[in-house]
Amino acid sequence: YDIISSLNWSVAAFLRPQETSLRMLSIGNKTTCNIVGFVNQISHATMIYQGMLGAYFLLTARYGFSNAYIARKIEPWMHIVSIVYPLSFAIVQSVLAGFGEVTMGVGCWLIGTDECETETLCTTRILSWVSYAIPLVSVIISLIVNNTIILLHARKQMRPTPHSISKSFTLSSPVHSVDHDDDDDDSDNDSDDSSTTTQPESKYVFTGKEDYKDERSADIMTGSVNSTANINKDQ
Repeated sequence: YDIISSLNWSVAAFLRPQETSLRMLSIGNKTTCNIVGFVNQISHATMIYQGMLGAYFLLTARYGFSNAYIARKIEPWMHIVSIVYPLSFAIVQSVLAGFGEVTMGVGCWLIGTDECETETLCTTRILSWVSYAIPLVSVIISLIVNNTIILLHARKQMRPTPHSISKSFTLSSPVHSVDHDDDDDDSDNDSDDSSTTTQPESKYVFTGKEDYKDERSADIMTGSVNSTANINKDQ
């Protein structure tokens, strides 16, 4: 429908009735104007599809509907509404009011009839409101509401909570020093016999339900390493 709408608007300015149009480059007639107006009306499906896309993103991003469920249960109705609604009004407009050159804008669409000069709610105005104005306003409002709901939901999901922060902590093992002097050697060899063993600092980050069990395992592992280092130095 985007392609149809773009092609229609590219030639609409030239297909206005040459006999009645006061604008330049009008080389069409009444038939070409009716065709442009009909295609212009069914091109409103593009606008309705924009609203359907907004509803699709709301269902998937906010409420977690799967693509398979939407394709099976919801998407067919989206296509039916988007296609049948503008098509049906295009047929009704062709039969009741017809199409003509619009004074504001480019191309042909619904034009006012003699009835509209005496009555406020004439057929042309009613059709224009129901076929275009009401769907346009509804799509704009729905897009604003849907995108706002999705934005608030995304911000809520990305915002850290105190509970999630408390579940993540860092456990650091202390630095242990072991000094050993050999009392049997001479005082000149004291500096050679004395050594310092420093355990490198290691960090353990625990998150989730197994934090307590992992923390105890880390303490046991750190104590075993320190005890082994002391025994080797004594030997």
